[in-house]
Amino acid sequence: MDKNEKQAISGQGGRPTREVSEQIGQRILDAASLLLLRDGYEATSMDAVALQAGVSKRTLYTRFPAKSQLFEAVVSDVLDHKLRLLEEDREGEDQKAQGGLNDQLLSFAGRLHRIILVPEIIGLERVIISEAKQFPELADRVLRRLGELAVRRLYDLILPFLPSDGRSEQLMYKDAEIFLVMVVLPPLRNALLGRSEVGLAGVDKDFIERAVDLFVKGVQSDCRLSASTHSMVIAERA
Repeated sequence: MDKNEKQAISGQGGRPTREVSEQIGQRILDAASLLLLRDGYEATSMDAVALQAGVSKRTLYTRFPAKSQLFEAVVSDVLDHKLRLLEEDREGEDQKAQGGLNDQLLSFAGRLHRIILVPEIIGLERVIISEAKQFPELADRVLRRLGELAVRRLYDLILPFLPSDGRSEQLMYKDAEIFLVMVVLPPLRNALLGRSEVGLAGVDKDFIERAVDLFVKGVQSDCRLSASTHSMVIAERA
């Protein structure tokens, strides 16, 4: 047993408290994340994780019997953290939302870039891609979970700017998915491939502004067309 573990459970009848147990678990995940992002999956050993986390191998294997399970836990931990940031960001932005649809979408795109275009996510995506054959489900889990929350947020953001009867909920969600493809995937792909810097400095702002402008014009034009078609149908029936 590691010295830190002995100190943590001293006076507790040999069993760590729930708080201490959670702290040990987080230390393991933080250590594994550091090594995985730095060295890759194959080069990261369980022994190295235990040493980095300051825990015994017995403690590590009790919580994560296999390296694959530890890797999946690291992915989930990073995702949970980013999702919390996105939710917290939403609470703050809801209180000061202003401007037209273009302005709000540009602002939201910037917030997504700040959360996603960071070394932690870029590094994790690179590891996941390199291990896609061994972990096929993980290959899209990061973007899928972040995307699901972002799509719900975009739906809420776009809805007030469109006619109440001009767009179905299903189509609205599809519009939100298209928005993410237009403004998030290009800078993410460039960062993954090393074509641009990681972070906001690597984002082509002109490209994003043009993408948002095209998206807004497309959605609004589609709504006007749908409304016009709907009126024509009603007139024909009359």
